[in-house]
Formats: sequence, structure tokens, C-alpha cells
Amino acid sequence: MKYEKLKGLWDEMVINAEKFQRTDANIIVNKDRYSLFEKIFLDEYDDVKKQSMDSSVKYLDRHKVAAIIVISIIKANFLEYSSENKNKQFILPYQFAFSAGLSYMQYEYNHELIAAGKKTIECFSFPPTLCGDKYLDYMVRVLFDNDKRNDMNILNMANTFFLIETFNKLI
Repeated sequence: MKYEKLKGLWDEMVINAEKFQRTDANIIVNKDRYSLFEKIFLDEYDDVKKQSMDSSVKYLDRHKVAAIIVISIIKANFLEYSSENKNKQFILPYQFAFSAGLSYMQYEYNHELIAAGKKTIECFSFPPTLCGDKYLDYMVRVLFDNDKRNDMNILNMANTFFLIETFNKLI
């Protein structure tokens, strides 16, 4: 795992989050939490490797790494919302986290495509949902709900990333 990619993702998130912050003063960008994010990431990475993988596995695949990135960003509390309204659902952190996971996965997937002499992808396409919502909106709600129930599962999230990639291979 190349940790400079983690730092690059973090820096990109900070730049984009600060744009949102300029339009809403209640948004708090905790850009100083990179060390916490990295620690959570490394701990989660090691836990998945030790608890869920065969001892012969040296490195986790991109789907698991993307899932660990998503969950680590959420746990590091990258974005907060300062408001009197305690009932307000602040979903922006989940949007940023999922986007960062997708960005990492696309980066790695494109390297695989280049090595195979195939055309890279500009972005991932997503399947339609039965409820009519956009797939990304649905995934953000799932992350929000799972976080509120303390039910963040790296392997389930990795499976979601695997299915997104597989869907894109089929279209």
C-alpha cells in the first residue's frame, strides 16, 4: 500500500471540503486529523488482514483498501456540522468518504487496465436502483445509517466496491 496516495486523497478532500465550507459557515473541516485518519486506516488494515485473510496474503486488494479508506475517513470525523438543530442529518462526510474510496479504487483499477493495454475509465457507472434514487445517494444513506448504528463493516463495503467494478466491466 502506497501511503502517499492516502495523503493525496486527504489533501484533495480538504481542498474540496473548504469549498463547501465557504458556502456554509457551519461546516467544520478537521484538516488536522490526517494522522488520526492514517492511524485508523493502518489499524483497520491490519485487523482485516489478521482476522479475515489467509496468512499467505501480503496485501489487501483494492476493494478492501477502498472500504478501509471510507470507514477511516468517517471514523476520523473529517467533517462536522456546528448547528443548533440537532435533528439535521449531515451527510456530507459520507459523500466525501465514499467519493474518496471510489477515487482510490478507480486509480488502482486504471493501473490494472493500463498494464493490460486497455482503455482507462473516466469514472464509474452505477446500476439503477429499484427505489428510483441515484445509486450514490443510496450508498451515502447506507453509510450514514450504518454509522449511526455502529455497524460499519469493511468486508461488506469491499463487496460493494467489487460489485461496482464488476458492473463496470460488464457495460
